[in-house]
Amino acid sequence: MTSDENETAGNEVSIDLEGSLRQARAQLPKKLDQYTILRRIEENPSGKLDFWYEVNDEGTRLCRRSGRQKLREVADKMIKKNDEIQVFAKAGITSHHIYENRYGTHLLSFTVSPESIVGEETVGQEQQNPFAAGPGMSR
Repeated sequence: MTSDENETAGNEVSIDLEGSLRQARAQLPKKLDQYTILRRIEENPSGKLDFWYEVNDEGTRLCRRSGRQKLREVADKMIKKNDEIQVFAKAGITSHHIYENRYGTHLLSFTVSPESIVGEETVGQEQQNPFAAGPGMSR
């Protein structure tokens, strides 16, 4: 393959990804289940994608009562069913998934890397909210 062919092949991949991103955004907001709506997808400066979700009041209550492991299991199942996330991960793009309640309060966030899609568990490293007050933290 010549360098021109490599450039063309690379452009086709990026055009397909841009098209996939446009197509995914055109479907927003998208109801994913009885608790969750995917509100927006943004490219961040590092080239990763940020998926922003809104969780309704009932889902927020369940999030607060469930343990972290249960939330990871639910997120893992959702990612396996989400074609957009699969397409981006298989193209080598890491994505961040940020779940908030309807007021914009952080509930949960995690990263999905291409490597984690290949493995059995699709949910990558869970991200902590640096602004959340936790045990032993003063306000």
